[in-house]
Amino acid sequence: MPKLIIPNGYELYQSNATSLTQNEINARYFYNLRFLWLLEPGDAILLPKPPAKEFLSYLAQVKQIDPETLHLVILDNKHSSLNSAALSDPNLIAYLEKIITLPAEWSIQTCYFNREIAMLAEKLHLSINPEWKALVESNFILRANSKAEFRKISTSNHIPIPEGIVCNTQEALALSLKNLLKITGQVIIKQEYNASGKGNIGISFDNNHHFVGVIKTIILKDNQCLNEIAHQLFSELINLRNTHLVVEVYYPNKGTFTAQFLSPPRGQEPILLSYSEILMESRWVGVQIPPQTLSPEQIQTLIAYSRQLACIMQERGYLGYLCCDAILTDDNRILFTEINVRPGAETHAYILAQHLFGKGYENKMIVLTRNGLKTDSFINTHDKLQDQNLLLNNGDSAGIVLLTVDDTDSKQFEYLVAAPDLKSAYALEEKLSKL
Repeated sequence: MPKLIIPNGYELYQSNATSLTQNEINARYFYNLRFLWLLEPGDAILLPKPPAKEFLSYLAQVKQIDPETLHLVILDNKHSSLNSAALSDPNLIAYLEKIITLPAEWSIQTCYFNREIAMLAEKLHLSINPEWKALVESNFILRANSKAEFRKISTSNHIPIPEGIVCNTQEALALSLKNLLKITGQVIIKQEYNASGKGNIGISFDNNHHFVGVIKTIILKDNQCLNEIAHQLFSELINLRNTHLVVEVYYPNKGTFTAQFLSPPRGQEPILLSYSEILMESRWVGVQIPPQTLSPEQIQTLIAYSRQLACIMQERGYLGYLCCDAILTDDNRILFTEINVRPGAETHAYILAQHLFGKGYENKMIVLTRNGLKTDSFINTHDKLQDQNLLLNNGDSAGIVLLTVDDTDSKQFEYLVAAPDLKSAYALEEKLSKL
């Protein structure tokens, strides 16, 4: 069954496309490009502009598919990013109608299934399950991605999470800071809707305290007025989308981890896609599969609670990917920090690794991903790696895949390393970095 992929995940966090900065437009485009790896023959994908032609040929070669069987649907130039407003464009709809000639055979795969996508499906005569349509009408996907809702679900289902409070006033925020700082001396404040740590602020009394997954850190001075801090944070973080702030105790930890499930219709067991350690610098930079820091028992704990969250969302009617994030505290507790009811930034890597190496690859090899490297062009980067015999070739179990490449605006790329063990994976990364 062919699918129409609409990678609109960023709309969960910032819906007003007209107010985007160029950096935000670039970030959205890089995220969009990751979904090229989810394409199978006959599929279509919406993108604001085409990827490098050579990259698409390379992707098809890695996946061993014919690039001519893929439909890249490029938005009109007046749309700088993939957004809901673009979906009502008559030219777009007419073009899609030429591709989707048998609507009964097609499905839509998207990150944020909202009303605009439901309207597009209706115009294209794509059928939507009545229950799913009702969920879309109620804006279920947005609510499911709320960090406040995550705390409510976790608490009522005995899923371990850090102590925390959801605040909708400055006074509640100041009081929460006062009480929660007593536990570890560190707290993290999160916007209700944001991703990759962009809405997270770390607060501490001590310069020596370390945070990961935050956009900035505030070090409190002795006797500093918490009401002033609360006022400052409300001014910075509260907006039309984010009407609440989540304040949580920040636990010093040994790492951040994630498990991703695919939620099928009720009656079918949620499918574990993969699990990994999230590689963090100041924020997310990639993943390591499988996580080396966790014991087998801790991996089972991560997977078991993530499966429970997947079952909860499935019972509510959700269909699609979801990823559950957790930390391993210094005293070896698994504490869950959020759930993303959408594909994650690593979904394409999971799917590609399973395609290349088969189910259960996590038990026999190491896969790493990393983003943020600079490139002047896909061709130059590709040729350098090929000349050094570093690229993964079909049938190999070790090598590098150029995973996501934007050589027009952000001039950056993301790679995947496959190797039989961690030492070999690091050695490949070292060779890449020297180039």
